[in-house]
Amino acid sequence: MEILRSVFNKYDTRGDGYLNLQQFILLMTRLSKHIPELQGIEFREAQSAFALFDKDSDKRLSFDEFINW
Repeated sequence: MEILRSVFNKYDTRGDGYLNLQQFILLMTRLSKHIPELQGIEFREAQSAFALFDKDSDKRLSFDEFINW
């Protein structure tokens, strides 16, 4: 859990406890170097994934939403 929190905090550049779409896409881009399934992901796919993970539809991912991903 500490590793997940560390990754989340690294991309939560505003320190507000949430990832916005741009931060999420940056995270996915960086992870794609290590996760073959994410390689070549397009903006629309990332946007759809973000919306799916954003359970409360507030246009941002909380840490709980992130770890459920």
